[in-house]
Amino acid sequence: MESQLAFLVECRGSFGSIRGLKETLIHSSNCLAIKALKDGNRHLGFVKSCIAFSEVTLPSISPQIRQLNLYLETTEVALLGGLISHSDGLIDSAINSLQILDVLDGSKTPIDADGVLSSIQKLFSLLVMVPGNLEHGVTYLPKNLVLLIKSQSWMTPRMRVKFLCAIVSLLAALSQQNLPYHADNGKLLGNDVLFFGDSSYLHELASLCQFVLQNLVDAIQQEPSMTARGSMALEACNCIASSLILSQEISSICSKLIETGKSCLSTNNRYLQSTIQFIDHLPHSSVAV
Repeated sequence: MESQLAFLVECRGSFGSIRGLKETLIHSSNCLAIKALKDGNRHLGFVKSCIAFSEVTLPSISPQIRQLNLYLETTEVALLGGLISHSDGLIDSAINSLQILDVLDGSKTPIDADGVLSSIQKLFSLLVMVPGNLEHGVTYLPKNLVLLIKSQSWMTPRMRVKFLCAIVSLLAALSQQNLPYHADNGKLLGNDVLFFGDSSYLHELASLCQFVLQNLVDAIQQEPSMTARGSMALEACNCIASSLILSQEISSICSKLIETGKSCLSTNNRYLQSTIQFIDHLPHSSVAV
């Protein structure tokens, strides 16, 4: 495998100017790392070399959406190897790549909004496995992503709502006593182990969640189309009710979202009716519909 990685290094040096080649080289390097990980930790040094190769190559990748996806792919490999120092740096780079993402991405054709959404949702799924940053706070990365979403003028209200719903789901997952999945077959300690029973950890998650929910409601109200606004309100309501315990405060938010749906959609709208039925059948629900 070492000779294969050396070949990739030679290709990058000799043919790096060929369009699309560096992307292929990064994919190949990550595949080599995964192959090595199948033999356990015996080749961990080689895995680090593969990730280092990708880290060096990634900054020269364009357009930025491809760079973002390759950062996420390499992050996943690093997490599978339990290499948290590498994964932290790669996630920071992915967020930076997202921050400078241009709506036209260097061309006359607008970027694929659904593709960007899919990439960010993958980033959120990876953050479930990433241990919280003790120096900056356990919600450091999710909080930065919320602020990033707010700062991007090219994001439509629909995109913001979907992104914020994804963050709600992320925070709900992080609040579980047992995370839904772990990296490195559970060898890399997750937040459920590192912060088990720590009330300040749950308080920090709850505080960020309140901030996200307020931004979510605001983003829905910014949608000019009544039909779209109604559908977005119901989507947010379903996400919140599926992810969070319906306390009095959460129930009040869901009630407001359903009222928005009622004011924007026909009373016979099937999505509206199914959402109302869903809320009605939730335990301990105090949502007035």
